[in-house]
Formats: sequence, structure tokens, C-alpha cells
Amino acid sequence: MKKIILFLLSFLFIGNIFATNWKLEWINLITREQWWANDKFLFKDYKWYQNLIKNNERYIKHLKKNRKRWKKYLENIAKRKTRERYLLNHFRNEVRADKVIKTINWKKLRWNIAYKYHKTKIIIHHTAANYDRFKTKQDVEKYIKWVYYFHAIKRWWWDIWYNFLIDKFWNIYEWRKWWEWVIGANSKWNNVPSIWIALIWNFEIQKPTKKQIQALEKLIYVLSKKYKINPYKQVIYHKEDNHYPYIKNVRNFSIVGHKDTWHTSCPGKYVYQLLPKIRDDVYNMLKNPHFVVEKLTKGENIIKLWTKFTLTNKIILTNPKFKNIEKCDWNIKWIAIRCEKNRIILYRKYFVGIKYFNFYVSLNNKKYKVIFRPIFIDDIREIIRKKAEKYIKNKSNIKVKKIKYKVSLQEAKKFTKQNVRVLLYDLSYKNDYKLNCSNYCNLITDIKTFKKIKKFKVEKLKNYMLLWINKKSYAVKYIDSETKNGTIEFENYNRKSWAWIKWNIFRWDIIFRKDFIKNINNWKIENKFVVINELNFEDYLKWIAEVNDQVPYEYAKLMSLLAKSYLLFYFNKKNIHPSIPKNSSYNAIDDPRVFQKYVWAWYEKTSKRWSKILKETKNTYLVYENYIPILPYFSCSKWFTFSAKQKFHRIDTPYLVNNIDLAKCDKFYWHWVGLSWKWAQFLAKKWFKVKQILQWYFPGVKIVR
Repeated sequence: MKKIILFLLSFLFIGNIFATNWKLEWINLITREQWWANDKFLFKDYKWYQNLIKNNERYIKHLKKNRKRWKKYLENIAKRKTRERYLLNHFRNEVRADKVIKTINWKKLRWNIAYKYHKTKIIIHHTAANYDRFKTKQDVEKYIKWVYYFHAIKRWWWDIWYNFLIDKFWNIYEWRKWWEWVIGANSKWNNVPSIWIALIWNFEIQKPTKKQIQALEKLIYVLSKKYKINPYKQVIYHKEDNHYPYIKNVRNFSIVGHKDTWHTSCPGKYVYQLLPKIRDDVYNMLKNPHFVVEKLTKGENIIKLWTKFTLTNKIILTNPKFKNIEKCDWNIKWIAIRCEKNRIILYRKYFVGIKYFNFYVSLNNKKYKVIFRPIFIDDIREIIRKKAEKYIKNKSNIKVKKIKYKVSLQEAKKFTKQNVRVLLYDLSYKNDYKLNCSNYCNLITDIKTFKKIKKFKVEKLKNYMLLWINKKSYAVKYIDSETKNGTIEFENYNRKSWAWIKWNIFRWDIIFRKDFIKNINNWKIENKFVVINELNFEDYLKWIAEVNDQVPYEYAKLMSLLAKSYLLFYFNKKNIHPSIPKNSSYNAIDDPRVFQKYVWAWYEKTSKRWSKILKETKNTYLVYENYIPILPYFSCSKWFTFSAKQKFHRIDTPYLVNNIDLAKCDKFYWHWVGLSWKWAQFLAKKWFKVKQILQWYFPGVKIVR
């Protein structure tokens, strides 16, 4: 009697499992029942199964008639058994199933259903289908039904190979029956510990849609969270080989393409080349949980409260309706809550994974349930994009191109061997100058050359300059003062740094000449005598003072690359900087209001690590599709940055995106496009490296040598 009761209980338990409409948390999954899958194909009593047995018997008889084919068939069986023995001996825990089911409701299955409850690998595929004809979700579902028929009936398999399928409309389908822990047959010798995701389309020919990749990343993220899969962990895959034991082991990441595990071109070159980015994105999502809080009350709409985005263990929740928070009740050991007026502060021991957890808030003698649920980075970006659109007043259909000339990487490398001419803006608006040479200067003018001069004076008049040497004056139109292993100091130029070190000392050449200059106050172009500092490329970068020694090292390193890229983009003057007239002889300005903060003496004397950073990044460049991009930066934002398309209507700088940027200022400053110092420094303080900060602000831009 006991045995009968136990049997009935186990039967009910199994039946309940298979009857459950299972879903992955946080994924809107289209189930097999919703797209229609005929589960009669699974059982031996289905009439088509008898035909399968007869066909197999005919095939064996056909092979036996031909000695060579029969011999080859037996050799393949022997090799297969050798591979199986090898894997069982060396990777027993990986290749053994946790559970095997042969019948359901006393009905025999065509194939045994084997389960592996702990997965360690995710393998990406493509269906190699022509996607162009699919215009709607209904077209995709028709295709899925056809694939199901092709796999389960025509090919005599009991089900579809893959666990999940993703179409170009961001829909995720449950494809193989009984969820991702069932062992299937999509990547031979790697099936047991793997989850398989297929994307519809032939990615040898076509490129995946953005939504398709976003859906893929979201699904991988949830699966990685569930099975604790690290995208960068190296695991072992098994490929067939011609030498004993007829299998070889290869190491690769836990998230790979089908071609990494088998001799195939799947998942196609256009998806395969995106795998590093997919791993990066999933890794970032695993590292950065994003939360939204919902207040649920009867008869009221759901009110969403955005948390302050943070990488620490502190979350601050605020809402104007939280006028008087009286009490917080919770039952979760790993969270502490402090209630203050108008806000709730949550402290967590670790940021480890995203889970549902609830607590109650008492407001005005009413008890409210507050629910935390995860929200994905792409969802936040979509909301941020809509917010940014509201700020843009001038919404027009104008399309602007910022890039007049694509500076190639090879051309940029040549520029670094040339001299830079920097306009000294404030000095150009002075009328007289007293200069001291630390060693001595050679003065080259349009009338003669003066050698070994220690002191001289320059006075600007309307059509010429007076050069004073030893109380003698010379009327000249051009002066090039060359230093020999020394410096030139402007005596009557009192610009000083916060450390009281003068900014009036320069190396290399100081040039006085008539040139075109834009007046920053009214933006009118003037033709007047200006002051230019000419020096080599490396020394120019040494004296860019956009960061100090107190900022995080990774942030300072990225800023060195941005400063270099900014100059390289404008170096040949085909890409016109708005502050530099087209016909001028200089290609940089020292004023940070319009170009870069170029000083000399202060930075060389006070910065202890900038020169070290420049040595590390000397032969390193930032490129986008093999050309130098324009990568602006500014101080800080108001929760987010703008894309160049939103702000300036540019269509040729897709890497200047609208993104989350939460080191908030009171209002927007400067141009609001690109990298903001404040939030970038915060990311660098936590755990972001140069590459990750770069991808946060400028997706698609790469670091190359």
C-alpha cells in the first residue's frame, strides 16, 4: 500500500512539473502553447514513429549491402563510443545527467528526456533563415511552426534543437520543451551543461537588428544571473578530432558562438563579431543592478520611484508624496532601512544579484507595500532618451555633418611627428610684451636674425611691430623666438595657477605674426598680430592640464587619450573647429572655453604622474571604424548626457550617444555631449577601467596601437 501511495505522489509531482506554465523571471517569454507545438510527436505511440523505425531498418540493410559503407558506419560507432568513454572518465560531473525520464503518464517517450540542473555555458546560434520576408510577429510564428515540423517530423527528431529563439521584433520564444535544463542536441559533445539561444536570420549575409541584440543580452543576463555564469570565465569545450581519443579540448569563454564548439560558420560573422560586446554588456549588467520602486495602493495608479544610480551599497528613494514617513517594517536580514523625512535610505551588505524583496511603509496612518523589481540598462536608456528630447527646444529636420574629413589612423600617426601651433589667446589681445630667455634666444624676423638674446621687448602697432633689443627698436612684421634648451618668460603677464606658479613660461618657439583670430566675446573674425607657441606633439600633450593628480588614475589615463584625439581630429584643419578661422596658421588654442586647457610651467612642475600616463599611452589611439572620432567632454550633467543627433542634429557621430550620467549638477553646463568629468571620475573610483568608461560614453570607439 505504501509503495502505491508513493508512486501516485511521485506521478502527481511529475505531472505538476510538466503542467506548469514556466517562465524566466523578468523575461516576457512566448511559450510553446502560445505559438502552438504539438506534443504528440514526443511519444512512441504516435503513428509517425513506426515509420521512423522502418526507415532505420531499411537504412541498416542498405549499409550492409555495401562493405565500405558498412565498415565506415562501424568505425564511426567505435569512435563515438571512444569519445563517450573519454568524456565519462575525464569530465564525469559535466557530461552526466542529473535525471532521466523515459515515460510520462505511463506513455513511452520516443527519446529519453535527460536533465542537467546546473548550466555553465551559453551557446549562440542562428537559424540561417531569410528574414526579409518576415514583416510581422505572425510571420515569425508561421516560420517557427514550420521549423518544428521540420525538426520533429521530417528529420525524425522528437523536438527542436534550441532552448530559446529571438526574432527581430524583440520577441523571445520558448522553443525546446521543458525549459533550459533539458539536455538537447545542438552542439555535439557540449550538450549537457549548455543552454542554446538561436537568432532568426542568416548572419553570414545580414546584420542583426539592435532590438534583437538587446533581447539576446537581456536573456543571457537573466540566465547568467540564474546559473551564476561569469561571461569572462574560461571553460572547456570538446571538438571532434581525427586522432585518438578522437576528441580535443579547447578553452573559451562561457558565452560563445556555435563555431567555437563545432566545425560550422554558425552564428554567422555579423553576430560572431559582436560576442565581445555582448559579454561586456552582460558583465556590466551583472555588476550594476538597477532598481525601480513601485508603490501599490488600491484605486491608484502605480507610482514609479527612480533610485539614485550608485555602485555602492546605498540606495536613496525620494518622492514628493512621501511627506511624513513614520515607520518602516521589513523582514530581510541582508538589508537595513533608515526612514527620514521625505526619503527612505536602504543599506545593503553586498550588491550581489537582483532579487524580489518587499517591505512596508507607513504613510499618514496607511500601510503601503513597496516592491523592488529589476529594470534593465536599456530600459533606463530609453527613458533617458525621452527625457533628453524634452529639453531640446529646437526640434527640426535639419541634418548636419560634423566630419568634413575622415582622419585615418595612419595619417594620425604622422601628425604626432609634426609640430603643433597653439594660439595664446589672452596674450594675443595684449599690446606690449617684455620677454626673458632663461639661456638665450635666437630671434628670426622678416628683416634679419638676432642671435643669443637674453631680453627683448615687443610692441604691437597697427601695421607692424616694434622689436626692442638693448634700447634699439626695429620695425618688423614677423618674429620667431627660438629657445635653445631653455624657456621664455613673459614678464608682464601675471596669469597664475592655484599653486601660485606662473603660467607665463613657455618652451620651444614663440611666434609674433599677423593672423586671423575669432573674438570669443562676439565671434567676429579679426586680422591682427597674435602670439603663437610652436612645439612638438608630445610636449603639447605634456602641458594639457585637463586633470590633476587627485583624480582616479583610470580616468586620467582616458583623458590623455581624449586630449590626443581631440587635437588629431582638428590637426589638418579640414575638420573646422568653430573657434579657429579657416585661413589661420595655428591648429590649437590654449583657452579651455573653446579648445583645451593648455598651460606649461604649472603642469610640468606640479603634476607628478601626467608624464608617466603619457608614456603609457604614447602609441595608443582612439578610433571608430579605423578613423579618428571627435570625442568632446565637459564638466557635469543633469542626470544624463545628450546625443550629438539630439543636440546638434549631427548624423555622422553615432558614438556620441544619449546616456545615463548621474553625478548631477544643478543645471546643464557647456555642450552636454560626450564625457562628463564628474560621473566618469565616480565610475573610475569604483571599478571601471579605461575601456569600460570609454564604452559607457562612446560606444563603438576602440583603443588601438
